[in-house]
Amino acid sequence: MQVVVVGAGIVGLATAYHLHRGGAEVTVLDRSGVAGGASWGNAGWVCPGLVAPLAEPGGWRHGLRALTDANAPLAVPKLTPEVADFLARFAGQMTPRRFAASIAANAELTREAIPAFERLASAGVSAPLIRADYVIGADSEATVEAFRKEVGQISAAGVDVGVRDASASEFPYFSDRVKHALTITGQAYIDPGAYCADLARVVREAGVDLREGVEVASGHSGTSRISLIDARGESYTADAVVVAAGAWSNQVLGRVFGAGTRIRQTSGRGYSFTVEVDPGHLPAGPVYLPEQRTVLTPYRTGVRVAGTMEFLPPDAPLRPERITSISSALAPFVEGLDLGNSTDHWVGPRPVSPNSRPILDRVDDRGYVVSGHGMWGLVLGPITGERIAGRVLEDARRTS
Repeated sequence: MQVVVVGAGIVGLATAYHLHRGGAEVTVLDRSGVAGGASWGNAGWVCPGLVAPLAEPGGWRHGLRALTDANAPLAVPKLTPEVADFLARFAGQMTPRRFAASIAANAELTREAIPAFERLASAGVSAPLIRADYVIGADSEATVEAFRKEVGQISAAGVDVGVRDASASEFPYFSDRVKHALTITGQAYIDPGAYCADLARVVREAGVDLREGVEVASGHSGTSRISLIDARGESYTADAVVVAAGAWSNQVLGRVFGAGTRIRQTSGRGYSFTVEVDPGHLPAGPVYLPEQRTVLTPYRTGVRVAGTMEFLPPDAPLRPERITSISSALAPFVEGLDLGNSTDHWVGPRPVSPNSRPILDRVDDRGYVVSGHGMWGLVLGPITGERIAGRVLEDARRTS
């Protein structure tokens, strides 16, 4: 069986590996390169115990602020009809019942998230999965208690996660503005760019044809084969296509399967940057400040800072003011971080589904899509790649 995978982020690479392992001949096409979208500059969180829907009960308050406050963590700089339709569907998910339903629906994947990383390690991925506790810090006790309740819901769904009370004074990187803290156990993190580069190495060494700088321009799905044509006019013929192009998936689906072939998702862009840390203030693991919607992850010799959910087209340029907003919101709550001298400024578009559930669909007799992960594409990437590959191979076996 011949399969073309469109997208070389963590989801597409995991899909390609498991298709090849299942006996398929696989070609991966990516318009820029390995981890060229949301897979490079994200926070690197492998945190199944924190995979909760973005559409939380009462979250409409953040939406109202997004329309009036340029510095809000949730940003809607331009309310297009497409974004307005998405936000209406998104707001419809902000009930306790639907929030709980999404946690339950995702639990089957989140329970397998870390084992899926371990299976890739057994396949030869040497970039480390670093086990670590996560620290939650807040000024408000109510914020910490709400977070504890959310983690309790995830634990009740069978996901391995624990919560331990902590004193904010235990953590030297918190300022005295942080009054309350929790430690979340059973989690991990990675350097996402290094991990994806190493996964790409394993994929190539296994025999997958991974081509970078190749943009899909059109395609045709026939009765026996499917063909893609890239922007340079080169064609690729296969038995099936898996679109794993993240926030660009609808563009690819429309070019290959027709303008009416779409999935319900939008581009929710996140920002990150790197700062150096004074000795003695480096976090031992990831840190989250929920009131500021900002995360910190140990990254090489410093810390990667990440935040913001910005609804703009995936190719819109980085907006420097968003970096400034994140730094300004974070500064009163941390010590020892050189926020005035940040580097690696980055923005990446995350494919956000209205109900925060990954989308693993068959869109055509020869076409599949895996997308919609929102903020959880890294932690769920290996397992959803494994699952969509299994479905493609099983469908082929049933019809052969």
